[in-house]
Amino acid sequence: MPTSSSERAVQYFLSGYNCAQSTAAAFAEECGLEVDAVLTMVAGFGAGIGGLRETCGAVSAMAYVAGLQTGAYAPDDIETKKRLYDRIKQMVQAFLLVAQKQ
Repeated sequence: MPTSSSERAVQYFLSGYNCAQSTAAAFAEECGLEVDAVLTMVAGFGAGIGGLRETCGAVSAMAYVAGLQTGAYAPDDIETKKRLYDRIKQMVQAFLLVAQKQ
């Protein structure tokens, strides 16, 4: 059984799940969620959100997981929202750097 989140994501992808499902499912248990529920929740983000081929499903799932890891916060908690958005921006930039090298 794969031990790292990246290994788990690859295993899900090789089993036929889309990029969003594979990425999010790799973190499901860590976030206290059932894998099957996560696979269902993010299924529509595959192939660039519903097959539109724009934002990669893996990127959408990264934002989903970052939100889960941050947890709920009050609507007026601007600092937590800013930290979450900044984290997502950094992850997207790292993703784009890797994608450009390939």
